[in-house]
Amino acid sequence: MSGEIIEIDRRETTSPPPAAGREIGEPQDVQAPSEPAIADQDGDPPEGAVEQIPEQHSELAEAAGPFAPVEQAPDGEPVEQVESLETSEPASAFESEPEPVEPAELVAPIAQAPDRDPVEQLQSLESSDPAYPEPVEPAEPAEPVEPVEPAEPVEPAEPVEPVESEGPVESEGPVESEGPVDPRDAVEPAEGRLDIPPPITEGETLAVKDMEPVYRGEESRGVEYLDEDAREDYRVFSHDGLLYTTDGERLDTSGAWSHWNGDGYAIFAMDPHGNMYVSSDHVPGQFHHSSLLAGGPVAGAGEVKVRGGRLDAITNESGHYSPGPEYTEQVIDELERRGVDVSSLRRTP
Repeated sequence: MSGEIIEIDRRETTSPPPAAGREIGEPQDVQAPSEPAIADQDGDPPEGAVEQIPEQHSELAEAAGPFAPVEQAPDGEPVEQVESLETSEPASAFESEPEPVEPAELVAPIAQAPDRDPVEQLQSLESSDPAYPEPVEPAEPAEPVEPVEPAEPVEPAEPVEPVESEGPVESEGPVESEGPVDPRDAVEPAEGRLDIPPPITEGETLAVKDMEPVYRGEESRGVEYLDEDAREDYRVFSHDGLLYTTDGERLDTSGAWSHWNGDGYAIFAMDPHGNMYVSSDHVPGQFHHSSLLAGGPVAGAGEVKVRGGRLDAITNESGHYSPGPEYTEQVIDELERRGVDVSSLRRTP
């Protein structure tokens, strides 16, 4: 029998349980088992071997469960192998599962350099590990920077408009002189602006009247005398037939007051060169006609009434100078010669 493998069907040797309604010991019909299938040379059963199992044994096969194939020992007999398998107890399918084994922590292997000691390599790894950072030395504090003073803003220069040249100016020959020019003549301002002429200080002079001797030395008793600079604020000049102040405003005496004619009148005095000075304030014992020319001689003195630069009335009322009517006419003539409109002027003694 060497070299042949015979497969024994255990299910055929096992007695089935008694059928229902049959007593134990009662004979039952049992069919003879079919011939066992002979395995081929490779140990595998021939084709159709499984199909040869009788149908009546299917219930027994299900009850018996799966069985392990018989392995042949090198020098054993098939019968002895079967008996050993029958005496061994099969492993239970319901045994407890083995306890899980915790996986060991993975340790990265240390790649050892060919010529370096493992301890040195480990120390180098610890020094490069981010978990062991090297201490950082604190940086030295920076020196404070002094604040820079802001530069003063530079005002932009105004643009200069270019001057267009109209070409060379042709000369019309020498200008003929009409004789000496009287500086007392009115100076006409340029169009679009008001030119303030300077006071006249040269040329022919007018007839004058001295102050009454009784008032000499009054400046020591509290009467104000104007000097040349302060006097300029009281000077008036003519433009377009009207009287103007040195501020460029039209003369108006509506708010003035005089000791002689009361409200609306202002005191005046004219110097020998025809310059006229007017004051809206007449304060006895403090400011008089003599205050305007510092007690000097006058070509006329009195009161004027002016509305919006137009001369409406003129008088010769002055206790310090007591001028006659001829001095009042001299003043009117001088004003008309300088361009003042006197057509509606009213004269009062």
